[in-house]
Amino acid sequence: MQAHAAIGQAGFAEAEGQAILAEINPDHKFLNWVHQSSLSYNWGVLLTADANLSELAAHLRQSLTVIDENDSEVLCRFYDPDILPVFWQSLSVSELQTFAGPVIQWAARQPSEDVYWLSDPVERGQQSAWQTLKPLWLRLTEQHIQAMRPIYHRHRVQQAVVELNQSMTWRLMYLANDVVVQRIDETVQAIYRWHEAPSP
Repeated sequence: MQAHAAIGQAGFAEAEGQAILAEINPDHKFLNWVHQSSLSYNWGVLLTADANLSELAAHLRQSLTVIDENDSEVLCRFYDPDILPVFWQSLSVSELQTFAGPVIQWAARQPSEDVYWLSDPVERGQQSAWQTLKPLWLRLTEQHIQAMRPIYHRHRVQQAVVELNQSMTWRLMYLANDVVVQRIDETVQAIYRWHEAPSP
């Protein structure tokens, strides 16, 4: 049994950070909206899977939390269309098979009109059936972190702009202009270089 589904982040404050999974038909109006809407590209991703919705939800739930390089549990927003293509490419073949489980293929709209990222169909090798995931199955390695660096960087720049604006509101200043964002970007890059430089 094949299921076509959409997974994305809830758009209301009480559910911030929570993913919503919904089954959709290939001719569903939602897909037409996805194709035509340019209001937001970050609502979520589409997928096709060899499982019913409850099996799919149980599987994907196990990938919402991973272990980072500091042995901390962190949220993995793989359902973000900015993150999924990079995260997908950072995984080894066995990790891809484990992460995908019943998912046959992923699709995510990119921030450009009518451009989509499609994962390669998942090859399960000699295993015809997908395996149930255990919680915290993925520990991020240097390979994952290096691949995800552009996303971390963009997030840190955005976070710095938000925090600067919050700290400057008493002066009635708004700092999110291109020059300020560029300077913050350069500063974050300089911090990366300093952090990676060998100790004297």
